[in-house]
Amino acid sequence: MAIAATCIGSLLPRPSWRIPNSATRLDEFKFQSMLARKVAKKNCRKGLCRAMQSSSSSSQRHVIITGGNTGIGKATATELARQGMAVTIACRNVEKGKQAVADIIRESSNPSVRVMELDLASFASIRQFAAGYLHLGLPLNSLVNNAGVMACPQQYTVDGFEYQLGVNHLGHFLLTSLLLGKLKSCASPGMKSRVVVLASAAERIGNIDFNDLNYKSRSYNNWLAYGQSKLANCLFSLELSRRCTSLGIPVTSNSMHPGIVDTELIRYVFPQALDRSLPFSGLRPVVTKLLGLKTPKQGASTSVYLANSSEMEGLTGGYYEDSRKANPSARATDTELSFKLWAVSEELTNTTDILEPLQLSARASQGVSMISHRLTNFSS
Repeated sequence: MAIAATCIGSLLPRPSWRIPNSATRLDEFKFQSMLARKVAKKNCRKGLCRAMQSSSSSSQRHVIITGGNTGIGKATATELARQGMAVTIACRNVEKGKQAVADIIRESSNPSVRVMELDLASFASIRQFAAGYLHLGLPLNSLVNNAGVMACPQQYTVDGFEYQLGVNHLGHFLLTSLLLGKLKSCASPGMKSRVVVLASAAERIGNIDFNDLNYKSRSYNNWLAYGQSKLANCLFSLELSRRCTSLGIPVTSNSMHPGIVDTELIRYVFPQALDRSLPFSGLRPVVTKLLGLKTPKQGASTSVYLANSSEMEGLTGGYYEDSRKANPSARATDTELSFKLWAVSEELTNTTDILEPLQLSARASQGVSMISHRLTNFSS
């Protein structure tokens, strides 16, 4: 799948669309950051107060947000843009992305917002996205792995992986691996780069079945498959944090539960009640109230906090909810499990050559051999 930036075809070769030069817009960014702080103080709303008030200065900081064209991702992008960050939305639907960019620019008064095409269900698309972003020469200070699917019917990614595991975990594992070098190089003394992984409390029902990750032999359960992918998110964030810390790599990694949020993500859960095109779509507010769903803005609170709060500087390896550290399940903090999942994910995404120069490859760990060749043939 070709990669697109805004509305101009492939990023390779270099696109002709203009990206605001952050160096020449420093004064403008400072003004926007000052204005954003005033607006935040005046218009603080539930779920975003702490993230807004504790935000750091973001004059030249850049963030990539996967799935930033809708829901929590769009709300996260809007607030980080308000705080002065240059935002790249990575999403599958570029047309929706362009509309989201226009909305975010209008709401944040920050022109440094762009969209690039990314399909997390395709390793080729992920590699093209990463190559395109690196080709642009932009900095990268925070990566928010936000996009995901939830409780969808059984299906498989382009590369043959169970869809929820492929999109929610493996796609983000590959993307993060491809961008780790950039994150590392953009850190500065007293300001580490950050990876934020959106997990879920559903990790508590998850179990990593290494013998059948893709539900080829066991009966498919959409919720258990979702739980597996969310547990994988927690374990990936934990292991990334452990490896970066032990090697002195200036990149932090934290996972989070956004709460139950009223977004397109729950389209498979209450498709009739939440479909605005149906005659009884008026049930949506009722369902939202009964379930205690958060708004996307409230759900984005923790993402914003982890991505840009000065309070989070240097903190890593945590699991957060409502912008506060929380306790995930025992499985989500199992370092043997996180190590094993990293090794398998590295093999399945073919990222050893990328991770070895950073000494992050499982092959570099003493006494460890890759084990995924002993597992089920995933793509068959």
